[in-house]
Amino acid sequence: MSKLTWDLSEYAVLENRQIPCASNLPKRYDDASGIRIDSPGRRALKTILWPLFSLRHELIGTAFIERALGRWIRELWRKDTAFLEVGCGNMALRKYIPRDCYYNAFDISLSEFHLRRALHDNRRINIALASATDIPLATSVSDLIVSVSTLTSIPDIAGALAEIHRVAKPGATFLCVIHNGTSDKYIGRSHVECVHSWSFDEFRELAAHHGFECVKAHMGGWWFPCRKLFGIIPVNWHLPFKSRQPSKNAYLFYMFNVGKNADPTSKDVTRQ
Repeated sequence: MSKLTWDLSEYAVLENRQIPCASNLPKRYDDASGIRIDSPGRRALKTILWPLFSLRHELIGTAFIERALGRWIRELWRKDTAFLEVGCGNMALRKYIPRDCYYNAFDISLSEFHLRRALHDNRRINIALASATDIPLATSVSDLIVSVSTLTSIPDIAGALAEIHRVAKPGATFLCVIHNGTSDKYIGRSHVECVHSWSFDEFRELAAHHGFECVKAHMGGWWFPCRKLFGIIPVNWHLPFKSRQPSKNAYLFYMFNVGKNADPTSKDVTRQ
């Protein structure tokens, strides 16, 4: 089962469901935090358009990231795996978690639309509103941690990596995807959500400094320059392949082993 226990006493409520919520939530790059509530009209419009957005996401969007991580998750999964996603966004990775196991995840802000979809998904969902720099979990509780396009948006990256390392069990695996800071998609372009810009080797070295040993790593997401649909709507094109030119690959994929000296069998662990 592996349901993690959130060390939180406050809650946000959606559909009579209590979502554990930190009291000191920071704001995102767009000043959002907590549950982002839609008006009834906007919610209805999202429901109507979602199949089209999903199709675009699968064909030319970044669904290849989820598929790549999904393969790694299934490869690493064990009966007693305690999974945790840091910065879960639309919670798309939940489909790769066995239905009889818990999808534990948190973010500083969640879309009402995606949260409703997740809660109605007939899966074991354990969601919280919290920050990666202050993860409300005990020490050494998760053996498979995942983060997708999140770390580049966290100003205090040292604090976030320290917290991820703290909640990981000794020998845990940390799967991470970040933007390629030296790619054509990001270099010299304004992306307000990105406060960091790392090269392939720079992030691997940064992670090693915080106790994460790189096991596998590759680039992916062959990006084509933005075109405007009907001359109005910007459309980014990604292909699920690796280009021979590093600058054409928009994303960096890493699998890390977490090295630490704590006793993973200890039941008397508290947050530091």
